[in-house]
Amino acid sequence: MTGLMGARETVRRASEQITEQLMSLNSFKNRLDELFVGLAKARVPLPIPAVDPALLKQMQDIARIKVDVPVWHASLAKQMQEAARVKVQVPDFDFGVDLGRILADNRSRWLEAMRGFAEAIKRVIPENLRDLSTEDLQKVFQVNDEDGTSLAWAPRSAIVAELLQAEDVEARSAVFVENAAAIADDIDASLATITVADHRDLCSMLLEATAAIRHGLCGPAQAAAAAVVDVVVNVHMLRYLEYSGGESRNQTRSHFHPIKLDEWEDATLPDVELVLVGAGIATIFERWGDGSGSTSFNRNGTAHAAGGHAYSPAHAIRAALIAHAALRWIDEAIVNKQPLDDAA
Repeated sequence: MTGLMGARETVRRASEQITEQLMSLNSFKNRLDELFVGLAKARVPLPIPAVDPALLKQMQDIARIKVDVPVWHASLAKQMQEAARVKVQVPDFDFGVDLGRILADNRSRWLEAMRGFAEAIKRVIPENLRDLSTEDLQKVFQVNDEDGTSLAWAPRSAIVAELLQAEDVEARSAVFVENAAAIADDIDASLATITVADHRDLCSMLLEATAAIRHGLCGPAQAAAAAVVDVVVNVHMLRYLEYSGGESRNQTRSHFHPIKLDEWEDATLPDVELVLVGAGIATIFERWGDGSGSTSFNRNGTAHAAGGHAYSPAHAIRAALIAHAALRWIDEAIVNKQPLDDAA
């Protein structure tokens, strides 16, 4: 897959191809086997209309649509909806009867499904990460997890690329510090999307933290950002996700770390969004002791070991990034009023 920014172009191209080919059903029938090889890599031929195989392979990789050959033609609509969470009505037909007629008669509904799929991609992949390949998105997940931060929505794509090239946490620290002012600007721009009234004070605190970063006041910036992310995760997210009981906080933190790197190939779109936004949330609440804590940003170390090695200019930036990403995620979830199982 060349990059998820190509998802929109992929869908546009697919729509154009389907529209053109619907005008010539004979062309469909002559090239059925060619399409299925690209879409499902089937071991047996099934009657499917011709579309660029590489194009549809891209779409399959993006949505992680699990193709089950024996039942594929009878349940395509359901699989698309479950894999990509496309909230449109997709026609459910017996594709073994007359595929050409079905597509011709229902062209507008299929194109609507395509548009819904494009919107699903846009919704789950933050805009600054949409140019990245699947391999690079895995690296984003690793950075979030290892550094106790988030690269969702900020920083800008060029800085994300530098961070993904850095070898380890220490090398990334240098990138964070070198680009501190630009990252602060990117966080401010992203925070402009916050609209929920209950989030305004937290947004203001983060704007003060980014102002402090620009002036080199990294200790106050880190303390403020750590306080914000603590409230967002342990109050606002907990309330929204409706966890309860003695483990409710742990459940909330674990909500954003549903997959491991070796499980990436089996991840759904919602799983991908959660780790791209909040894989670092579990990290920042890990047990921490002065002199023995991890090299990542840590909320507990920030709160209980002021003056210790829990503080650094790079950690101040990491803290501002993850606090902003957590706040933006909950703000958008509430604004969109999605059901809990679709909150991602």
